[in-house]
Amino acid sequence: MPPKILYLIRHGQAEHNLSSHPSSNNYHDPSSIPDPPLTTWGYVQAARLSRALPPFSPSSTLIVVSPLRRTLQTALHFPPEIPRVLLPELQECGGSQCDTGSPRSRLAEEFGEEVVRQLGEGWERKEGRCGVGKQVVDERARWVRDWLWEREEEVVVVVSHGDFMRHLILTPPETSWYNTVSWNHADDAIL
Repeated sequence: MPPKILYLIRHGQAEHNLSSHPSSNNYHDPSSIPDPPLTTWGYVQAARLSRALPPFSPSSTLIVVSPLRRTLQTALHFPPEIPRVLLPELQECGGSQCDTGSPRSRLAEEFGEEVVRQLGEGWERKEGRCGVGKQVVDERARWVRDWLWEREEEVVVVVSHGDFMRHLILTPPETSWYNTVSWNHADDAIL
């Protein structure tokens, strides 16, 4: 197996990342926004990031994307000729509405059937390997690491979520540095 370059990218700023102060009259719980889309600034961040990355060869590169709207919208900024895989296992860790994806039919309306053809109905249910809870998420992250390792592409670009990527890179929450591993919006890491 050739050496592999792995780019880990957090989605651009999404609507749930904006919140008013709890004491204000306009306060809303950001976790209650169902599968939030990118903000205007999130689209700008995604476009800037895609231009900052090196050119990729479609024959040796794969883009792997969490099927939530904000990650799909971020990935739209990458060259369309590069193959993509929508991987439900890359979805965010929590069970709140902002961490739960939209049904396949809604994603097909927004992104097109060709984009979501790989997704099964009910992919968005937080159950089985895609459930919530530390043990389940740790196991899911291990599964994703194994899946990525087995890929034959030389370059794999992963577009996912900050909390899940902490698990993916083996940052256990019980360590004192868990919260210091920060993923800014449209941030990337090369491994």
